[in-house]
Amino acid sequence: MTTETQLAQPFTAMDCADEKQILAEMRTEFLTQFVYSYKRNNQTITHLSYIGVKECIRRLADQNKCSFTLSDPKVEETSEVIRVTLKLHDNLRNIDLLGASEAPKDTPFAYVLAVNKAERNALAKLIPANFIAALIQEYLTQSNHVQYLGADVSEPPVKNVTSAVATQQPVVPADLPLPIVPIKPPLQPSTQSSTAPVNPQQSTITTKPQQSNSQQPTTSTPQSSPKIKPVSEAPKIDWHNANFDLPMPELKQVPLHEGEAVIGIMNVYTAPNSDPSEVTLVPTEPLKLNLPAFTHFLMPKVLDVMTGLTYTIFQTKEGNLAYIWCKTKFTSKQLSDLHKSAQWAFGKAHNAST
Repeated sequence: MTTETQLAQPFTAMDCADEKQILAEMRTEFLTQFVYSYKRNNQTITHLSYIGVKECIRRLADQNKCSFTLSDPKVEETSEVIRVTLKLHDNLRNIDLLGASEAPKDTPFAYVLAVNKAERNALAKLIPANFIAALIQEYLTQSNHVQYLGADVSEPPVKNVTSAVATQQPVVPADLPLPIVPIKPPLQPSTQSSTAPVNPQQSTITTKPQQSNSQQPTTSTPQSSPKIKPVSEAPKIDWHNANFDLPMPELKQVPLHEGEAVIGIMNVYTAPNSDPSEVTLVPTEPLKLNLPAFTHFLMPKVLDVMTGLTYTIFQTKEGNLAYIWCKTKFTSKQLSDLHKSAQWAFGKAHNAST
């Protein structure tokens, strides 16, 4: 193995891991690995992952420290590869930045991979080096946010490690909020009608609820369930029913989509140095709780059968869903399954209400 190949090995491994994240994101999987840590001999190299770069951009944008415009991708093809170049205009500094990438043509989703990696490379140039280093240092203290690569993949979280992009030890800015997903109102009703969860072949939930356009469920109404309580009995916790941007150190907010509309928010609470332990599913519009999407699918087929999960559903006095509060020590797969299932159920309820 040549010296050049050895030097490139960590970054080749990170690039391959990024491709897996891009494909996982296409499947709407819930990802939490924001940092890569590569162990080689006595050296540890760390860098932001694909989703780590995006989270960093979201933090900057939330503080109004980032504004940009992306051009349409320029695509070149050879007999073997697809090459993509993206121009990004930094609106704050009034400069242009380029991001480029390529993917072998025989790779599944080669164009998608090349475009997303080119976008990643362009966005990464917007982020100050000390900002990246601060993010890396923060996430290294949380093992569920780190993916270990290289010879020793069981390496424990490393503190005070040198970043691949900065050599000085930074101090995390005091005003740096944890990552959130920007939610932009107002919401526009979707004209699409979904008939199955996104990429159902990837989902472990395969049972579909049967719904009639003209009849209400013939089973007992949800008010008879002890797991359903009036919203007046809900605990007084600010983030529980948040369906908007809420900067909070322990909270990650993920939108639930139906077409182009954001119809709900999945709030994921993670205590410091711990795994996600609480989730709330909050609609952004009135959704009747007695719809089959909830009574025939989400409750009996998902929430009732998820290992270790306890949940409470809070409803308004009008019979609408206020929010669903779920508690367990969530795995990444459980979060992904819950997100996909809730998105499907909220979408069906949204379509039944419009």
